[in-house]
Formats: sequence, C-alpha cells, structure tokens
Amino acid sequence: MRIVRIHIDGFGKLHQFDLQLKEGMNLVIGANEAGKSTLHLFLRSMLYGADKKRRNGQTSAYESMRPWKDPHEYGGRLEIEEDDGSRWMIARNFDRAANDLEVIGITEKGRKTLSSEEGAAVLQRLLKSLSETAYVNTVSAGQLSAATERGMSQELRRYAANVSTTANPELNADRAIELLREEKKKLEASLDPEAAREYTGLVSAARKLEENLDRPEYENNILNITESGRRAEAAAEKLGEQLRNEDAAVQERQELLTKYGLGGRDLIEKTRAGVLQDYGRWQVLTEQLSHKRSPLSLLLIVIAVIFGALAWKFRAEYLFVIFLICAAGCLAAALMILYARSRTEDTKETLEEQLQEEFLRYTGSKELNEDTLHLFENRMYDLRKAAEELETARSRQGALQSEMDRLGEEQKENRTRLDQQREAKAKVEDGLRELNSMQAEAAALRRKLSTNELLRDRIEALDLAIETMEQLKDGIGSAVGTYINKEASRMVEGLTGGAYTSVNAGKQYNISLNSHDGMIPIESLSAGTADQVYLALRLATIRFITGEEDAVPLILDDSFALYDDDRLRKAVRFLAENYRGQILIFSCQHREEEALQEEGLPYHLIAI
Repeated sequence: MRIVRIHIDGFGKLHQFDLQLKEGMNLVIGANEAGKSTLHLFLRSMLYGADKKRRNGQTSAYESMRPWKDPHEYGGRLEIEEDDGSRWMIARNFDRAANDLEVIGITEKGRKTLSSEEGAAVLQRLLKSLSETAYVNTVSAGQLSAATERGMSQELRRYAANVSTTANPELNADRAIELLREEKKKLEASLDPEAAREYTGLVSAARKLEENLDRPEYENNILNITESGRRAEAAAEKLGEQLRNEDAAVQERQELLTKYGLGGRDLIEKTRAGVLQDYGRWQVLTEQLSHKRSPLSLLLIVIAVIFGALAWKFRAEYLFVIFLICAAGCLAAALMILYARSRTEDTKETLEEQLQEEFLRYTGSKELNEDTLHLFENRMYDLRKAAEELETARSRQGALQSEMDRLGEEQKENRTRLDQQREAKAKVEDGLRELNSMQAEAAALRRKLSTNELLRDRIEALDLAIETMEQLKDGIGSAVGTYINKEASRMVEGLTGGAYTSVNAGKQYNISLNSHDGMIPIESLSAGTADQVYLALRLATIRFITGEEDAVPLILDDSFALYDDDRLRKAVRFLAENYRGQILIFSCQHREEEALQEEGLPYHLIAI
C-alpha cells in the first residue's frame, strides 16, 4: 500500500495540515520542533488508534497529542492506494470515546463508507495483519541505535508460531501450552488418591457382613425381603429415569406453548382459524379498496350542485323547495357512499394491524403475504404437534407415576415386613442396614474410581498435547531464526559494503556479526555499524511477517543520526534498491538529501 495524501484536522501542534506523498522515496525535512515526530505518531495513531495508556505515571500519548488550538478538532485522514489501483480513505476522530475509525472506499462512481467490521478488516488487510508491536519494531523506526522494544522478539516468535501451526496470527502457541498445563493442574487436583484403598477395605468388610447374615435360619425371610427390596429399588431407579425424561419432554413442550401464550390444541386451532379468517377478510377488503373510488359519489355531488344552482335560480318560485330537497338528497347519498368507504378502510387498517401483530409473534415478520401466511401455518402445525405430544407425554407421565407409586407401596410393604420381625431378628436388621450403608458408600467410591480413571486418561492426553505443541514450537523457532538470519545477513553485507558477511540473532536477540576476523558481538561494534545491523534486522523481520512484497510503508524518523557520510550513502542506496515499498524519511538536516543527490537516486522532497 502507499500513503497518497495526509490531512490533519488537529494533532499536537499540527492543525489543518496537508501533505501529499509519492511512491518510492519521500524525504520530509524540518527543523527541530517543526512537527516531524508528531506527524510520525499521527501515522501510527491513524493506523492503530490513539494510545491511551499511561506509563510510569506519565501523560498518555492520547492526552499529550490533543490539539493545542482546538482540542475538539482531534483527528484526520489518510488516503491510501493499493498496487491494483484500489483507493481507501482512513479517517479517525480521536475525540470520540469509541468507534473512532471510519474506512471509505473511493471509486470512479463515488465513495462508500464501510461498516465498522468491514473497515477494520480492510485496514487489517492493508497492514498485512501486522500488529502494532511488530509495526513499531519494524517499519516504524526512530534512531536505530536504540535496541528494538522488549516485546519485538516475543511478538515475532508468537506470530511465526501462530501462522505456521494455526494459519491465524491471533492464536498463540505459548498461551495454548500454558492453558493446557493449567487444565492439567486442575485435573490433578481433582483426583482422589485414597479412593482405591477405601473401596478395597469397604468391599472386604461388606463381604464378611453378608457371610454373617447368610445363615440358614434367616434365609427364607430376610434374604427374600431384601431381594424384593433391591428389585423394587432397581425398578424405581429405572422408572425414575424414565419419569425425569418425560418431565423434561413435558417442560420443553410446555415452555414452547407458554412462549406463544397457547394452552392447548383448542386454543391453537382457535388462534389459527381466527387469523385465517381475518386474513381472508383483509384480502377481500384489500380487493374492494384496490378499485378506484366509485364515480357514483362524484356524480351525486355534481347532480347536487346542479340542483343547488337550479334552486338558486328559481329561489322566488315554488320549484326552489323541490330543487333544494333534491340537492340535499344527492349530497347526503354521496356522503353516505364516502362514509361507507372510509369505514371499510378503517376496518382494513384495523385487520392489518392485528394480522401484523400476530404474524410478527409467530413468524418474526410483519409482511402480509402468502409466504408469511405459509410460515404462520407451519408454526401453527408445529405448535399443534407440540400440544399433541404434550398430551401424550403427560399420559405417559401419569402411567409412570402410578407405577412409581406402586413400587413405593411395595417398598413400604417390605419395610413393614422387616419391622414386624425387628424384635426377633434385630441383629439381622442392624446388619442389613450396615450392609446397605456400605453398598451406598461403595457405589460412591466406584463413581470416584471411574472419575479418577477418566481424569488420568485426560491427563495423559494433555501430556501428549503439551509435548506435541512444544516440539512444534521449537521447530518453528528454528525455522524463523534461520530465515531472519539469512535475510538480515544479505542486507548487512550490502549495507557495510562486504565488511561483514553474515549476522546471527539468537533467541534473545543477542546479535553478533561475522567478519573476516571472526564473530564479533554487537557490543564491540561502533554505534553506526550497530545501527546498520538493527536496520537489517527490522527489514528482515518485516519481510518474514508480511512477505516479500514490502507492502507497508517504511518510516524512518531521524534514523541516520549516527551514520557517517559514507554509511549514509550506502544506506539510502540500499533502501532504494532493496525496499520495494514506499519509504518516508524524517530528518532535521539535509544530509539525507545530499546523499540521495550524490547517489543519483530519485526522491520526493517535502519541507515542513
């Protein structure tokens, strides 16, 4: 993309400021405090929004850049052109609390303002999905002697890992691994390590108790009663599940009918019939009113006027009364015809409002047509079917409840029989109660064991996922480092005229150069050479993130302050020959202009 035109309504000291740029090299020269850095910050704010965060207790950039002359004229616009000729206007009003971005498409037919979501997507595409952190640390540079911001290496590795593993720059592999580990900790905390030991001890104790109770003298009574109770309990549990399912079915259909205020099939059918009848009446009235107004009323009015004229003409004769009565009769008849039509229109309007209300309630549309009527019929069919299913479900619900009551009575009878033998067989009954308690506790422990097994399976799966993600991330990091080192090495060799042949940036951006005398750490180089290395790293990084087309404008704000004249000439030539996108150089001196002239390179000079 290329920035064609800049207009600033108000931003810092700049007010009603216009600037036109060209493709290729643009040199913006101005004295200190002329507004170059303000213009640089304006471009960043237009692309990513104003920075409202306070850092170390200092005033935010958003507050410090509020216009001096008119605080409420805070914003501006950029006109951007793509390689295919598409043109866009990016406008922001920073005085708004939110939604300050406006993206406008410019074509030969005119201008079209995009929605907030469409505008944000277009801007993201123009920036090649470049985040603000990556933008600040690559194409938007101040003096390059200052190391890149702390977040750049993390941003680069995050972006590369996300694109390579998910095809989405917003999905972060490190964060994914962290979340997997957090989930694993939660699962491990949910394990019950004592469940297996407790279950084994409980089963052993229960078996001993059963053996003690399984004596011949109690076999014909207690065991039979207990078995009957168990069968009843199992049947009750099964019926309870069925009853809960029926309850859910009843509730679901009841909620559907309640939503529309319909209690049953009769009311549904009555509602349907009423709406169909009203719709038919509305169609008839619509057809009647579609004809032009009857000429009879107009004819009667004309005749009334004629009789009135005749009455006036013969006002002194006996014909005056006859003509006057005829005129009044014709006029009254015409008014009655008009009144009848008005009543018909009122009736149609009332029916139309009622039908729109009903159609909106049941179909979500207020349109009065056959399609909406068909939707209404379908909804009525669904509601009638739901009512029928509700009646069926309630019937099954009643049958299940009756069976549950029967089982309850059966269990009650079993308890009564046990109570009758309590005095003679107290020891057996106590044992049975203890055994039942053990069985309930054993069931709970079995559920814990089952849960533990499921948790361990999930923990093993998480371990495998974490291991796989880490292997993928390590492989990606190696590939990213190889690409950036290779691309930066080519640029450093060109910038230094072959004095240094390669550059190596480690995982923490510890940088060293390969010269004819061996590897030299960046700390041992001159400030000018270090600046050249950082410029190469920035360009290599932006090419890795956005591709080879250099699609985002490169902005250098007093970036060559530490370059001597020879380095400066090499730098501007290297940029002109190697960066295929638009370049903006801000400077308070004319050294860059002289270097461009000496190298015979084309450029667009702008003085502010």
